[in-house]
Amino acid sequence: MADQLNLSDNGASHFSRTGSEASVGASSSSGATNKNTGKRAAAGGKPSHQPNYFIAVPVSNPGIHEAASTVHQGILEKNAALQPAMVSIAKSHITLMVLRLDGDEDIAKARLALDACHAKLTCAPDKPTWPVAVPFRGLSHFNHSVLYIDPVESDGLTRLHHMAGVVETCFADHGLHTPDARNKFTPHLTLMKLSKAPELRRKNIKRIHTEVYEAFREHDFGVEHISRLQLCSMTLPQDAKTGYYFCEKEVDLLLS
Repeated sequence: MADQLNLSDNGASHFSRTGSEASVGASSSSGATNKNTGKRAAAGGKPSHQPNYFIAVPVSNPGIHEAASTVHQGILEKNAALQPAMVSIAKSHITLMVLRLDGDEDIAKARLALDACHAKLTCAPDKPTWPVAVPFRGLSHFNHSVLYIDPVESDGLTRLHHMAGVVETCFADHGLHTPDARNKFTPHLTLMKLSKAPELRRKNIKRIHTEVYEAFREHDFGVEHISRLQLCSMTLPQDAKTGYYFCEKEVDLLLS
């Protein structure tokens, strides 16, 4: 989803790690760096609508990570110049929603909304079971500029779509909406994206050609067992130990 919004690598790209809850500093004064956005706002300027947070389902299966690494290596053997476009496997996740949060009040709302998601997903009348198994197989692309691993049509994928709907509803109930609701939810696990490497365009590399990943188009990547939801930042410093995104809050769906 974030790829379709053409975000940078700090955006919801793809990809896993848990990460502890952490407090975020208060909004800065006009012209100073806002710790919640990671950007510098011009004095008197209009507020930005660019997404800076996202709701993630982490993908942490070591087998999936290993298979993704194999694909990375295979592509680089075909074209080493694509290295800057590779998305770190440590960031493996599926994005359910992107949003814009400015200041402590928005952060607090988002934390409450994530709690509401947890309650709705774990206390439904039909008593859903967790974790949810989502298999991944094959490669697809967005306009030849983003290469990603496909989740397989399955009960798990159906549940994933349901989770995305619950997230959207709960966040809307707390006054938080995705900046571009026109984008259809397309679950995917990103392997590479040209938008994170603008220098490639200067080298006239404007698309990811099929021949560099042809050998992996039907590759079986394995199964992820989903049991967590995370509120992650696109702009705050990543976890120095794991390389994953800054995680503002996580809920465990195994706990009701």
